Amino acid sequence: MRRIYVREEIVVQPGMEANVPVSLPYMSLHAPKGDWLADSKTVAPGVFAARVLLPSNDKFAAIRMVNVSDKPFALHLGRCLGEATGAECLHVSQAEAGPS
Repeated sequence: MRRIYVREEIVVQPGMEANVPVSLPYMSLHAPKGDWLADSKTVAPGVFAARVLLPSNDKFAAIRMVNVSDKPFALHLGRCLGEATGAECLHVSQAEAGPS
């Protein structure tokens, strides 16, 4: 498991979506390498985070958020957005996928 933190200050305007840059510091030296899954959640009334697959290297990691409220919503540097759990990407071969 890895915690998800806001990487830089950002304001999501009312009625808008934004990719919020995040960091995922390792909580343990024994954390597995691989992709991570962040579930959708309500961040505040009218502000929602999408379910997203995050890479092991968090250099460009971001979580999509939508603000359906009538007020701007500020996310401050270092705010914890929850936890990500280990995920496994399944690669489907052409033969398994069937005819295209």
